[in-house]
Amino acid sequence: MSVIKGILEEELKRLEELLVFYKEKIARIPVGSISAKERGGKRYLYIARREGRKVLFDYVGKDVPEVRNVLNDCIRQRKGYQA
Repeated sequence: MSVIKGILEEELKRLEELLVFYKEKIARIPVGSISAKERGGKRYLYIARREGRKVLFDYVGKDVPEVRNVLNDCIRQRKGYQA
């Protein structure tokens, strides 16, 4: 019985460490979705997120495919970590 208890304690410790690891990863990745707005004939990227009932837009920069792809990958990664 003590062998099983030892294995379960090791597994619990491993899972607790993984939980901390994924929480830290999720905290570093932006929350929300990508939004593009046109201003003065140019397109700019924003990250749209919710705080209560308000939708807030955080400015990212000009709409450049490389930046858009990186943001999409980060948001996709965040959703995978949360799942």
